Order: sequence, then structure tokens, then C-alpha cells
Amino acid sequence: WRNRDIMLHFQSPVLFEDHLYFVSGDNKKSSKLQCLEWATGAVKWSQNVTGQRGGVIVVGGKLIAVAENGETILAEATAAGFTELGRLHEVTGTVWAAPAFSDRRLFLRSNAGALVCVDLAP
Repeated sequence: WRNRDIMLHFQSPVLFEDHLYFVSGDNKKSSKLQCLEWATGAVKWSQNVTGQRGGVIVVGGKLIAVAENGETILAEATAAGFTELGRLHEVTGTVWAAPAFSDRRLFLRSNAGALVCVDLAP
């Protein structure tokens, strides 16, 4: 399949349970956090997010999406629909680096060199 509407800039999509998750943007005003079916390319859901472009990781069945403006979204990693679980904005400046996760900690880095560690322990 082919989908010419997908515009990825920094990161490849994440494959989780036969679905692709990614942030797609047109490099202008907005981005979308999207879920596509791996086998067919069919869009399962699409959610507008603030900021432009960005990256996604999956941790423990949850999506962590970081937009270029530093807005970070936690959501369910399911094709059934977009379910936001929380948001934070801990890093300032432009964020092009992929988020990283280790030992219950989320690491976010801005292009200006700021590194933020957020403890996600309950």
C-alpha cells in the first residue's frame, strides 16, 4: 500500500500490535498523531496535536508522542480510537530528538541542548 498523505520528518513510525503510530505534519501549522493498519494502510484514527512534526514511542502499551514544540502526550496504544491519558510540557525550545524511556523515566531533549528527565512512576 501507499499513502502520500503521511509526512514524516524526524522519526519512522512505531509498529505495535499490527498498527503504525506516528506524528505526521505538513511543516506549517499543525500535526496529527495517527494510527494506521499495517497490512492495509487504512487510517484507524487521526488526532490533531499542537506543534509541528514530532516523534512517538510505545512503552507498556501506551503511546508517548512529543511534538516539535515540546508538547508531550500520553495516550492508549490502541487502534480502537484515540484516548488521551495526560499531557505535559516540560522541555522548552524546538524538539527534534526522539523521546527515550528507561526505568520509569522519560527523557526529552531540545535542539538547544536542554535535557529533561520526567519520572513517570505512579
